[in-house]
Amino acid sequence: MKTWKIDYKGHTIEVCNSLFREKLTVDGEIQDERSGFKSKSCLKGRIKSGDGAGETIQAELKGFRAVGCLVLIQDVEVFRS
Repeated sequence: MKTWKIDYKGHTIEVCNSLFREKLTVDGEIQDERSGFKSKSCLKGRIKSGDGAGETIQAELKGFRAVGCLVLIQDVEVFRS
């Protein structure tokens, strides 16, 4: 399993990828979850309260062996691996 953790305006955003499951968590709450075997996955969520409330989050996972992660908030890149 691979996990990326991003701190944004006092919020913790986690994107987790395992062999057959991807998950987006914001402040400990699951926002989106996908299962299955895909070469590309897109997870969506939003910040619900506090600084940045209402801002949308999009996490894209790509690849089979070396998985990369891209996180956009309000369509602006905030993380890439």
